[in-house]
Amino acid sequence: MNTQKPDNSPAAFIGVKPEPAGFWIRLSAFIIDFTCVWIPCIWLAFTLERYLISKHIVTWRDGICFFMALFSTFFYQALTIGRWGQTLGKFLAGISVVAKNGEKLSYSRSFGRTLAWYLVMFLLLFSLTVFLPTCGAGSPFTVFMLAFECLLGTILQHKIFVYDPMCRTMVIYKKPIGPLRKTIVILFGVIVLIVISYHTARDHGTPEKARVAEAMSAFSSVKSGQERYLARSGVYAEEFTSLDINYSGMTAAELPMKFYKVSMSTSGCGKKPCYVVTATRHVNNGTVAARYGLYSLKAIIPDRPRVQIASCPGGGTNCAELLQ
Repeated sequence: MNTQKPDNSPAAFIGVKPEPAGFWIRLSAFIIDFTCVWIPCIWLAFTLERYLISKHIVTWRDGICFFMALFSTFFYQALTIGRWGQTLGKFLAGISVVAKNGEKLSYSRSFGRTLAWYLVMFLLLFSLTVFLPTCGAGSPFTVFMLAFECLLGTILQHKIFVYDPMCRTMVIYKKPIGPLRKTIVILFGVIVLIVISYHTARDHGTPEKARVAEAMSAFSSVKSGQERYLARSGVYAEEFTSLDINYSGMTAAELPMKFYKVSMSTSGCGKKPCYVVTATRHVNNGTVAARYGLYSLKAIIPDRPRVQIASCPGGGTNCAELLQ
């Protein structure tokens, strides 16, 4: 009696001519991963970073959130593809990543393919933000260009993305799936993409709101340092170097940050002891939307300790939304 187990590998289901997965099913699988895995990872990383900033363990420019989200999603994708040939999104879409000969990927090739995927996506987004600085990486136009380039690569390379030939891999249907399931997966991806594009267009100030957190971190650090200095000396310090805070490149008159230049003065603040701390936006490390311009944030301690908009070149109350 033949007791040999049946071959359930992708190649066994599809034979010598595996059916390659097309653009829309692959995009929908990624959107499922992004919705169910990436967003929770980014949220957890952002929450942890804000906690560490509030405890003055790290500063905003340390980029803890970015690196934690990057590494967690990288290892998720590399390990799941190396173990099963599928991420959660690919599993629900019924597709799998295999080697050119139809065999299962090794962990080393899975890590290499994931690294190539990240490099391709990074270069694409970087090129868009360099050549189209007014759009930015989070604009609906960038999302459209990313989808368009993936679609173009799919058509020209017969449903093989640029990183597939680099790693000698292909994405195929693990086994035939019904048209209903395929339609549901693709519709889900398209609907989520539309929703993301809509909210990105509506919440155009969200990236700048995130950058304001850096200024808030500086205000918090300066205020804590000033309170300790006041307890020791009976007055507020006139220079940053007199405070027990540490920022790279900090001088007596200026506290340089990634997106802001922070200054401090003990004059023009009302009844003594008092001080004014001001954070002015600069463009050394990013663009600023025209609706804001190089705005400034200011807090007057102790008269008006809440951070307020000192100036908004964009006019009107455009910058007020950054503090909401």
